[in-house]
Amino acid sequence: MSSGGEPVEGWGYPPAAFVAHYFGPDRRSLCGRWRYAGALGRTAVTKCRRCERLAARRAGEAAGEKRDDAGRGGGEPAGRGRSGPR
Repeated sequence: MSSGGEPVEGWGYPPAAFVAHYFGPDRRSLCGRWRYAGALGRTAVTKCRRCERLAARRAGEAAGEKRDDAGRGGGEPAGRGRSGPR
């Protein structure tokens, strides 16, 4: 619905932030810490690490890549190894 003007999502620098955050179409940062209605760009010099990781994952999913969750645990919760009270 944008006609070649300002990007709908991208990197922005909220006034009180020390680094750029990635904002989606709803104008919320991917890390969930910021809302921003200013200008957005395609690149940034210093980026929020969490936004950067989530933006890369989002771009991969948009490109049709599937995440490989193999090796991240067998579905068992982390903990003591035994369930139930002692």
